[in-house]
Amino acid sequence: MSMTVTTDKTGYMQGETIRVSVDVDNSSSRDVKLKYSLKQKQTFKAEGSTNKGFKVIVKETKDRIPSGEKTKFIVDMNLPRDLTVTIENCRIIKVQYELKVYLDVSFASDPAVKFPVVILPAGQQCPPCQGPPAGFQSYPPPQPNPVPCPAGQPPPYAYLHPNLYDPTALPHPGAAAGLYPDSNIVLPGFNPTPSAPVYDPNQSTKESFPNVPY
Repeated sequence: MSMTVTTDKTGYMQGETIRVSVDVDNSSSRDVKLKYSLKQKQTFKAEGSTNKGFKVIVKETKDRIPSGEKTKFIVDMNLPRDLTVTIENCRIIKVQYELKVYLDVSFASDPAVKFPVVILPAGQQCPPCQGPPAGFQSYPPPQPNPVPCPAGQPPPYAYLHPNLYDPTALPHPGAAAGLYPDSNIVLPGFNPTPSAPVYDPNQSTKESFPNVPY
């Protein structure tokens, strides 16, 4: 005899239904029964000792499968809404679940298929995506809108001097129209770097460098 068991997933929420598909080929000389169960395993660790406990959540039996027949079953198991969730990340307490589907054979070992099952809180269910809320309109990301600079003209002086830059105001009244002030204008309080003295070869070295002794 052979048996194929398939589940759609291994994680279920409290109150959800576990659906299992079972294909049984009973080519033996005996009649068998299909059974399935969901078992909870509890593990407690403290001061070097370990205690384990088991609890059967669901256990049912399907119809008898006569000898020489092939049968398909759809098994639905409804989980209780107050079922304890799976605990795997605790060092002293663990709660685990095992789904077992097996054939009950008289006076012989029972072939079985076992699945680990994870039980999640019902509040973790995510609703389907409904799109943006009503009245919401998506906008493209803001794009820079630089003011074109005429050929041969440098950018406004406000961008050349960070201490004088105000991001909430235009550099000058004519910036929006593409007009720029004279680039040779010196700002009030701004002292340009003094230029180096012009070297005259006809002058004596003493006059050019009065602090340097001969």
